[in-house]
Amino acid sequence: MNSRLFLNLSLLVGVIIIALFIINAPDKSKTDIIKLGRTNTDPINNILIQTNGLPDVQLQRDADDNWQMTLPYQVKANNQAINEVLKLPNAISHSRFSAIEKDLTTYSLKPAKASLHLNDDEYLFGSVEHINKRRYVLNNNTIHLTTDLFYHRLRTTAESFISPQLIPSNVSITSMTLPELSLNQSAKGDWLVSGAQSVNSELASDSIQTLFDHWRHKRAIKILPLMTADNAKDILIRFSDNSNILFSFIKTDSELILIRADLGFQYHLPASAANDLLTLSNTAAKK
Repeated sequence: MNSRLFLNLSLLVGVIIIALFIINAPDKSKTDIIKLGRTNTDPINNILIQTNGLPDVQLQRDADDNWQMTLPYQVKANNQAINEVLKLPNAISHSRFSAIEKDLTTYSLKPAKASLHLNDDEYLFGSVEHINKRRYVLNNNTIHLTTDLFYHRLRTTAESFISPQLIPSNVSITSMTLPELSLNQSAKGDWLVSGAQSVNSELASDSIQTLFDHWRHKRAIKILPLMTADNAKDILIRFSDNSNILFSFIKTDSELILIRADLGFQYHLPASAANDLLTLSNTAAKK
């Protein structure tokens, strides 16, 4: 074997060895990733959010795996918004250091700008460092630097954690009283229709069902604290579990506002929603 061939074979063997090493080497981009906290969020059933200048938000998971708000309102919560908050423990800790014997005021962690309790696990949010604009977060005596996204998810109104759903979907409507229409279900299941809107109309049961479906499926585009309203009209809806909801509503050129005075907030919907929620369409009856 001449020297050139030997050299070529040696280079080939070297390339193969390097390739095998690269293929079988551990992926540092994965193994070196450190998360902020726990990786399993399933056991979390209590959430407390506290931010400076805003009301505390208390959330609890019920037996059906849905979230309910207990503070500052007692109402069904927005599962989607809560699921975003529950991603915090899996956020990447870009760097970290021990909080022991550190002056927490330096990082605005004492007092903290915001705090999040997931069951008994506490996360305190401080200021933002100036180089990479990452937020200081204290958890279990460790100060982490992580994305600033979660702080802004917490630093929002309590109303953003309320479900945009107008009425419950797990119970049937047994009566509905609108300003110009009254619907009442008899013991036999038939619908009794009265009011100005029902005059000279041949109403089919599927028209009524369409109205009820609109109420079940419409979602508020925003929810705001209760504001005083003049000339508001009432809507009363009763359900098969003997519960009821009383709305007041205001219709403007740009929106429909459904007021829950008993809970202290109001739903805002597009003005076009008024036709679907306040009137009984004759379309189904004409089919």
